[in-house]
This record gives sequence, C-alpha cells and structure tokens, in this order.
Amino acid sequence: MTMKSLILGSAAAVLAVTGAQAADLPAAEPVEYVKVCDTFGTGFFYIPGTETCLKIGGYARYELAYLEPQYGMSRIENHTFTRARARLTFDARTMTEYGLLRSFIDIWPEANSGAGFTTTSNTRFWRAFVQFGGLTAGRAGSFFEFWGGYNLAGLSGVGGAFPVLPTNLLAYTFAFGNGFSATLSAEDATFYSYGYTGVAGVGGHTLPDVVASLRVDQGWGSAQIAGALHNNRFTTATTADSELGWAVMGGVTINLPMIAAGDQLSVQAVYADGATYYTGTRWSRFEGVNTFTAAGVRVGNIFNGDTSATTFRSTKAWSVAAGFVHNWTPQISTAITGTYVDVNNPNTVTAFADWDAYTIMLTNTYRPVAGLSISAEVAYENVDVNNVGSAIGVAVGDRDYWAGLLRIQRDF
Repeated sequence: MTMKSLILGSAAAVLAVTGAQAADLPAAEPVEYVKVCDTFGTGFFYIPGTETCLKIGGYARYELAYLEPQYGMSRIENHTFTRARARLTFDARTMTEYGLLRSFIDIWPEANSGAGFTTTSNTRFWRAFVQFGGLTAGRAGSFFEFWGGYNLAGLSGVGGAFPVLPTNLLAYTFAFGNGFSATLSAEDATFYSYGYTGVAGVGGHTLPDVVASLRVDQGWGSAQIAGALHNNRFTTATTADSELGWAVMGGVTINLPMIAAGDQLSVQAVYADGATYYTGTRWSRFEGVNTFTAAGVRVGNIFNGDTSATTFRSTKAWSVAAGFVHNWTPQISTAITGTYVDVNNPNTVTAFADWDAYTIMLTNTYRPVAGLSISAEVAYENVDVNNVGSAIGVAVGDRDYWAGLLRIQRDF
C-alpha cells in the first residue's frame, strides 16, 4: 500500500464518521432576520415577531451663540453661550382594523452654558404621545400652532410670533378627505400659561385650554385657522374670580417650486385677549417675565387694575410673522424670518408698561453631504416701551440688541 492510498483512506474514514455524527445532531432553529417595512416610508423595520414597524432617528448638535450684553446683564455674566444636544426619536406604527396605531417618543438630552457661571444638563421628554385613528393623547405640540418659523430658534432665541413648546393634550382630528381636517383639543395650560401676574394674590386655571382648528394640506401648500379658550383664575384675601381669555390665528404656507425646489413663503397672524402666550410673547427677550422685570416690560394674561386688587382686566396682544426660504442649490439655502408683537397691559399705574417689539432673523445653511448641516444665523430685535406706569422708573423709548448663532448638526 502506497503512502498516497493510506492518506486518502484515512480521510475517507474520518469524513464517514463525522457525517454519521452530524446526522444525529438536532436541526438548527431558523434565524429571524429584521425585515424592512416600507409601508410608512424610509427607515422603518419590523420589530421581530410583531407586525409593528419602528423607526429610530434623531441628531447630534452643537451650538455657539453670542448675545449682545444689554438689559440688566452685569459684567460678570457670560454673553457667549454653548449647547450640546442629542435627540432620539422612536416612531412605532401598526395598521389595525380600526386604523393606524402609533406611538411617538422624542427625547432631548442636552448640556448648556448659561448666564453668570452656571451650566445646566438635563433630559427632556419633548414629546411622547399615542395616536389611534383620529385620537392623539400625550405630550405634543399644540393644535393651535401652524408655522414655527424658518429661523434656527436656538440660543439666539429672539422674539417670535409662534408658540413652540409642547403641552399635554387630548385631541381628536376629523379627516374630511382632499387634505382637509378639523381638530378639537383639550390642552394643559400649565406648561405655557402666564396666568395672573398682578400686584397681590395668586392665580392659575381650573380647566384645560380648549383649542379648535381647521386645516388644509395640498400640493400648493397648507393653511389653518384656529381658536383657543383659556380660563384665568385669581384669588386674593378679599377677592376670588375668574376671566375667560381667548386667542385666534390664521396662517398660510405657499410652496414655490417655480423659483426653486423646496422654496416656501409663510405668513401667520394671532390676536389674544387674556391668553397672551398664543401670540408668541414668551420668546421675546423683552417681555420681562422672571428675567427682565427691571425693564418694566412684562406680559401676563390678567392684571389687577388698582392697588387694592379688587378690579381685574385682561392683557391684549397681537402678533404677525412671515418668512421666506430659498434654496440656491440642493446644498445651500437662505431664509429670512420676521416677527412683530404688540402688548397692551391694562395696568400702567403701578408696575407694568405697554410695549411692542419686532425681530429680523437671517439664516444661511450649508449641507455638504446628506444628514449634515452647518448653519449661521444673525438676529436683531427692537423693543419700544411706552405708556409707562409711574412706579416703574423706566424710560420710554426704543431698545435693541443683536445675537448670532452657529449650529452644526448631524441627522440620522
């Protein structure tokens, strides 16, 4: 027997034994791979073992902002601010025999530098809601909202004419077809209401805000009209009463593909009586609440009309906002956003003043690759304080300040 024959014979014997042993092994379980779900668009996949489609998204962001040092900012305060923010979104959807079942979670962990020598780090549940058919329940943007502006709305955060904070709500949307819908919503005003800010007493609300809106979304763009009712409750040692505040808005966004793909023009206006948050005054650096009280330019829903705190009157305000965004190329865009707000405080005898403010924000964005954007924004705001109460001690006239913001963001 040759050496070659011996080696081949040995190899055949080993293979025969191995094959016999393998035949006795149990069959491996089939692997269940993650499958793409294209029912709801790009990025969704089936959660293994279910009919639920999940999409995970978000971004990482860095911001550097400069705020002109004015209006009570002392020399020890910082006027250059930074922010690092991560955003994680989870969108789970399932088609049922009764319609779409959806849950959405939006988490914002962030670290900010602040005024003086302070820093903050926190995690916000920005949104968390359930949708089933036309029902929406949880934390979401108010159904009063329409257009949020083309500006970055970051640390340069000058005044705006649009509320952007989400709130807890319970709403139902009726879809009529052809892009038309109507929504009725009960919204918790605790998250954004000024309530009563008079000389004495305390206030709040006893009922949630009631918001109703009618909206249309079609190829040419979108439009909305909406109204809100807000309950103002206030009590003092001798008085307990409530006032009903309200707000109305109208807005339109027009797509302008004839200029360039993605170009848009938006306009909206809001009027409020005893529900001033809806005009967007919260975002003005000059509204004075908490931070700039020394400037005498405060805003609230209800004020007392005399020092005895027995007469109460509502604050009235209106705002208008407009913006245009133009895409020079698929990678480069420029947007301009302007706002104006006018506040009429009924009490000018003791502590508050009437005021109005306008803002202009110019935003340029460069997208070198998909998912990456580099933006630079410059913002200007001017406030005019007038009809000042005798006890305020603030000069009537114009005041202004500049702000700038650089943002680098990677979306996924």
